[in-house]
Amino acid sequence: MANPTTGTRSAQENLGQAGDKAREAAGKAGEAVQSVAKAAGHAVDSGAATVGGGVESLGHTIRRNAPSEGVIGSAAGAVASGLENTGQYLQEKGVTGMMNDLTETIKRNPMVSILLAMGLGYLLARATRG
Repeated sequence: MANPTTGTRSAQENLGQAGDKAREAAGKAGEAVQSVAKAAGHAVDSGAATVGGGVESLGHTIRRNAPSEGVIGSAAGAVASGLENTGQYLQEKGVTGMMNDLTETIKRNPMVSILLAMGLGYLLARATRG
């Protein structure tokens, strides 16, 4: 007759080995997900830099082609400056930097952020209804 203690010990060893293999597989899967997420983040930041370059270029074009005097010239200069600054910001910070800046702004101004979010939610609800 087989020894029941030996069978229990063998089953425990098999379960332990299975658990080790499952942890190892989960660790490898986690590393793969992190790698894909990191690559996606780099791709998004690269795309933001490209868009930023286009926005900055548009600002330069407006500045070059708009009148330099009068009300229209002042307005065009302000728009061109805004576009150039936005383009530079996107090129330097990317989406990751923008999200970090947004997070810091929310931390510094939590009540304003909550009220702004509520207002935007209300406007979105009104715009999508009906």
